[in-house]
Amino acid sequence: MPVSRFIDPDGTLHRFPAITDVLPLLGRNQQYWNEGLGNGFGLIDYCDAKGQLLSRLQLTCADGFGFHLYYEDFTEGNKIATPYFSSNGSSDTRVVRLELQNPIYLPAFAFLSPDDAERSLITFFDSGKRDERTKWLRGAEFRWDIVLGKTTD
Repeated sequence: MPVSRFIDPDGTLHRFPAITDVLPLLGRNQQYWNEGLGNGFGLIDYCDAKGQLLSRLQLTCADGFGFHLYYEDFTEGNKIATPYFSSNGSSDTRVVRLELQNPIYLPAFAFLSPDDAERSLITFFDSGKRDERTKWLRGAEFRWDIVLGKTTD
């Protein structure tokens, strides 16, 4: 029972989705991913056979920048997850505004190409783990100084 649920950006719950149900959504644009009806992002839970949450992957999109992935690891007995943010490895500090339930701001280096996002999704569906070829930044390593205090474009 690895992936037990996917909640798409409009808030629709899909129980026990297959990777083939989710991958086509990577072809959708920012308007879909930043849908105002739901969270404004996709959320995928990976659970063990008993239904215990082991990891979670959230993703959203910004046209022209790609996909941002946020991974939480609940293994090792973590009640509070260890957060990881995707990074494309660049030093691009342009600030990208996303209209989710509330606007959020992320640096451009936090977005992956569609191909890299697809690879990360496949790895997550297979194992509940982060893709090792993707660069991930722990919360403490993330360059929050770039977006802190950002309230307007």
